[in-house]
Amino acid sequence: IDPGAEVLLAPPEPDAPGTPSKAKPEETLELFVFPTVEGLTRATEDELRAAGFGYRAKFITGSAAMLAAKDEGGDNFLWQLREVGSDEAVNALIELPGIGPKVAACVALFSLDKHELIPVDTHVWQIAVEHYTPELADKSLTPKVHAAINEAFETRFGPFAGWAHNILFVSHLREYNKRLPEHLQSPPTPSPNAKAAKRKEHAKALKAKAARAGAAEEEAPEPKKAKKKPGTTTKTAKAQGKAKTGAKKPRAKAAEAGVGAAATEAKASGA
Repeated sequence: IDPGAEVLLAPPEPDAPGTPSKAKPEETLELFVFPTVEGLTRATEDELRAAGFGYRAKFITGSAAMLAAKDEGGDNFLWQLREVGSDEAVNALIELPGIGPKVAACVALFSLDKHELIPVDTHVWQIAVEHYTPELADKSLTPKVHAAINEAFETRFGPFAGWAHNILFVSHLREYNKRLPEHLQSPPTPSPNAKAAKRKEHAKALKAKAARAGAAEEEAPEPKKAKKKPGTTTKTAKAQGKAKTGAKKPRAKAAEAGVGAAATEAKASGA
């Protein structure tokens, strides 16, 4: 265990003699490690359903059995996926029961060091359509669209696009989105499962918005440049500026001398 974690998880020191104990004896902290593939093979689908995994229970038992049947062992097989490319890792994970492109990208991003992968769900699709790929607004969330969104994020954020996506994903959730400044809040966007007519209508609105933004940029007046006097060069202007600055210095010195003389007279009068 990490030394820092060991300190945090250590039981509290006993109270000094004569002081009442603040700890409640019924409060305990239980910690569990993530199960190994071998450990998962011992769990039944009924046990997992009883633990709250619902329909995913059969996928867990099926994946555990399939991994355990690997010649190199399930744990070794998963470790080896860190050493291969992103596409190869995702394709290997998709072969397991119940794992599609989104879940495979999640596993690869968070557990296999594939930092550029984007798990695309409804929220991520909405973010992409609103900011990066408006041309996909009337498309369904197919593997081809998933790949296009991943490419758009990677182009925008680079080799760690997956972690940038994670921040954007959280900010898009209603609970957190409403905490952002109003101009950063995401407007309602139909999901990729919405009716085609609704998605096309939204796509049309996005294109109109982009066209208005482009027109506004074209109509914006160019910043005015400072006019130079005829026959004046940059060097001449600098020389004139220095001359003016230098001309002020004698006046300043004269003013300082006058103040000093007045102060001397005042002292003499007081004496």
